[in-house]
Amino acid sequence: MTTSEWYDVYPEVITEEEYEALPESVSRTIEVVYGRVIRCEPPSPEHNRIARRLANAIEAARSPVDPCMVVDTDIDVVAPRHADPADR
Repeated sequence: MTTSEWYDVYPEVITEEEYEALPESVSRTIEVVYGRVIRCEPPSPEHNRIARRLANAIEAARSPVDPCMVVDTDIDVVAPRHADPADR
């Protein structure tokens, strides 16, 4: 299934197992918050400039004894599972 086909039928709610089974072309374009699917829009040029400048500043400030530090600006993050705040 292509990304555009998936968007034609994407569910409102998705399980962790369903998310992990998605092709990367789809999973990189959504966020899942408490099981709810949120479609991510591409970042703006201003966002990309800020991310690049911040990464450059962090790398420039690194310690000379650790010159191999690398700062990436486009990464996926999986946060630990917590109870849905609506259930509290």
